[in-house]
Amino acid sequence: AEAISSGFVVYEDWHEGAKANYDYAKDQQKASHMYKVQYPASEHAMKFHGDETRWMSFMDVDEYPFQPLDMEPGFMARFLVHDEQRQADA
Repeated sequence: AEAISSGFVVYEDWHEGAKANYDYAKDQQKASHMYKVQYPASEHAMKFHGDETRWMSFMDVDEYPFQPLDMEPGFMARFLVHDEQRQADA
């Protein structure tokens, strides 16, 4: 909650789109969740917030960054700096 209130994280509620894509009578999705919910949510984030940051991440609640060779706090920042330098050398 602090990350959201501080503005570090932007929370966008997409549950209405997910609900609209589900046929509750048949207990199944109407179309691919990826195309009807995840892609539009990603496109919205890039359109409205893409110019606010150099890095943007899209994760479901069951996905998270993990680096078993670097278990110290701040590993993601170190990874991004290293990856950015690697990309510049390519």
